[in-house]
Amino acid sequence: MILYAAEIRKLGYKIDIYSSDTDVLVIAMTMLSHPGPEVTLIMGTGENRRRIELHGLFDRMDSHKISGLCGMHALTGCDTTGRIHGKGKLTCFNVYMSSSKEVIHGLAALGIGDAPTDNVLRACTKYICSLFGTQQINHDNAEDLRWYMFRQLKAHQGVERLPPTQGAILQLVSVKNTFAMQYLEAIT
Repeated sequence: MILYAAEIRKLGYKIDIYSSDTDVLVIAMTMLSHPGPEVTLIMGTGENRRRIELHGLFDRMDSHKISGLCGMHALTGCDTTGRIHGKGKLTCFNVYMSSSKEVIHGLAALGIGDAPTDNVLRACTKYICSLFGTQQINHDNAEDLRWYMFRQLKAHQGVERLPPTQGAILQLVSVKNTFAMQYLEAIT
């Protein structure tokens, strides 16, 4: 669908893409980010349809944040992968938008190569920790954050509220690297 849209856009036509899928939004944002005719994504069904003007999104995001969208989307869950427990797409996106350049560059590099680099692993760890983190503790270390949050749990709260362990994050990033690679192949 996006490949057709990209080709039609080259001819100078305005494009409306109908999809209720965030995967399509992310791929469209990444693939159609260069200037050109207007592109609108129409999401939802029936009375709940809404129009998302991609140019408005492009204006609010700089190019390095657009380049990391596929990595962020693959890491936080998409149609073919699981999501991070208790973290919805809006939360993940808002944290992404406030992330450091180091984290954005790491997410942009997710999927480049058969295995994630140490820099990608570090950036993804920081990003995942920031999804769970608080202002009181550094978000760079999963084990410290997990211990801090464990000590804050009340008797009636379960451990499912805790962030993943460092080992679980490493496994997650390794698996999500494959999905990010597929996204990158689809848009190049």
